[in-house]
Amino acid sequence: MTNASIIPASAISSWGGFVYQGKVALLHSITLLLDGCFNNKTVSSFELQLDSTDDFAIYVDNKVISAHQVKAKNDIYRSAFVKALNKSSLVDTDCTAETKRFFHIARPIDNDSDHQVTGGGLVTFYTYGTLKHCPLEDIEELTKKKIADYLKKHGLPETNILLEKKYCALSEMISSQVIKIHSRVHAGQREAVAAYTHRISSEQIKSLVEREFRDSEDEEYILLKLKADFAKTLEQYVLVEDSFSEEGIERVQAAFDFIYSLENKALKKVLISLNPHVPEEATSSDHYQNYADVVMHILCKMIFDDIPHYSKASSRYLPTGIRLEKQRASSFKTNLVKQIQKNSQLVNLLFEFENFIAIGNVPDMVVEESRERVTQMDIEDMERFNIVKTIGMRIVSSDVAQEELK
Repeated sequence: MTNASIIPASAISSWGGFVYQGKVALLHSITLLLDGCFNNKTVSSFELQLDSTDDFAIYVDNKVISAHQVKAKNDIYRSAFVKALNKSSLVDTDCTAETKRFFHIARPIDNDSDHQVTGGGLVTFYTYGTLKHCPLEDIEELTKKKIADYLKKHGLPETNILLEKKYCALSEMISSQVIKIHSRVHAGQREAVAAYTHRISSEQIKSLVEREFRDSEDEEYILLKLKADFAKTLEQYVLVEDSFSEEGIERVQAAFDFIYSLENKALKKVLISLNPHVPEEATSSDHYQNYADVVMHILCKMIFDDIPHYSKASSRYLPTGIRLEKQRASSFKTNLVKQIQKNSQLVNLLFEFENFIAIGNVPDMVVEESRERVTQMDIEDMERFNIVKTIGMRIVSSDVAQEELK
């Protein structure tokens, strides 16, 4: 193992683009698993390291067989990438004379020839089929195709639903690895050591690729997809928008990190809170964006206990994915009452949180349902919450919540 004094610095705690980098790392790892070889040598097992030796690196027997720099810039000129190319060429931690250095870009540039600096190694632009770039919007389908090729090669079932589930599980594993490193950093482990030492084995990747999944109503899959959809929102909506402040993005990142750490019971609460007035399967990317907007708007400190929320005195405020205008208030109330009547988990959530924060021109309103209607359901927490009169949900705009939480 490399001496701690020469472990490369890590940017893991501020890795804003880790979703894209993680997707590239996943694609390459699946490709390596499918091919079973690299640089004309058999590779039966390997380790994926994130954001330490390079943006990501592949280790075999504690030596780097490939180091990868990933850039998602929209710039079309090579000059914008020279500094990063130089850095890639000079990567040497755990490297050998046979180490390959790759440079990944999301858009074509005017010159994608190989690069090398004095004393450094040769850097090659990574090839995706016949192209030397891969747009963000294409990488998911490329990865799913690699997974499908692996399943076919090994005679395993391969359907669209299975591919979706396996891809979600693999993406969640990559993102969870970053969260784990975050947690170790916060627990006192030096950042560079945490990123350098905690790697994903090829066996972990292989087990998810070959894993059996149940039907599409499987709650475990739904919750995995929730994490994956939050990741997409962070990347495609939050990180690429110039209109968001750095502080706002950091707030969303913190909430996202915490949500990724939740067990299924708490994660289910997050799913319900995103869209409480309609069935859970109706949740879409818009609701994740709305949730991000709420978190960006509220400047008060978020409480990371059970699920992310805000609190003042005895009142608790829960961010949601609701976008509501005055003219839709009536239909919203009708739909919400229907969900209260048939979703016991929503009822429990209503008695944990008094206020639900929405985006839009929201009228300050309370939606109530009678105790008699609710007690027709089998709710274990009925007595614990001392439900004696009505079940109510107060909907407030992010502006109102911000004022009340000051």
